[in-house]
Amino acid sequence: MVQQVLEIEDREKRLNAARNLIQVMSIINPSTKELKETEEIQQKLWDHLYIMSDYALDVDGPYPKPDKDHVDKRPEKLAYPKLGLAKKHYGRFIKEFIEKAKEMEAGPTRDAFLEVVGNLMKKAYLQYNQGTVTEELLREHLIELSGGSLSFPEGFRFRPSAELMSGIPLAGSFQRVGVVRKKKKKKPTGFRPSGRPGTNR
Repeated sequence: MVQQVLEIEDREKRLNAARNLIQVMSIINPSTKELKETEEIQQKLWDHLYIMSDYALDVDGPYPKPDKDHVDKRPEKLAYPKLGLAKKHYGRFIKEFIEKAKEMEAGPTRDAFLEVVGNLMKKAYLQYNQGTVTEELLREHLIELSGGSLSFPEGFRFRPSAELMSGIPLAGSFQRVGVVRKKKKKKPTGFRPSGRPGTNR
């Protein structure tokens, strides 16, 4: 149909044929009637018509012909951040918390903040490594991740693992919370008449 419109020599007849084709395209479009009547939808239909004609359609339409270079231009590739985390199981946020702690002055406020970070580190380690972790290892990791500028406060004790992981399934587990399994009904046992000759009924 687009090719037939392009072959019409009379400019006015070509415009009328293009309008009729827009109506056909509008019928095919699954949008509601209200949306079809909006300027945005109408302009999109005309843009599609120009594109299907390979921008060869020459009519005095209600909207300007779209720019071929702009339409065919491919979007630029998104640059994903490369975190380069030394301990990936701790994640980006814990790394940011450690960087924030490095900017804080030494004192009770930073000590309290580091205690929160320490328990988050332990929780992350337990969740993704599915095992136990020692306090010594966590202390070494904080020193490593902070570039040797931070350490946990003296006398700090991590929260128990069971308390940190309460209600949180380990990675790779298939625990389903809130799912109640229905018990299968047992088939009744005992004598069942078969109905065959020579048997009890």
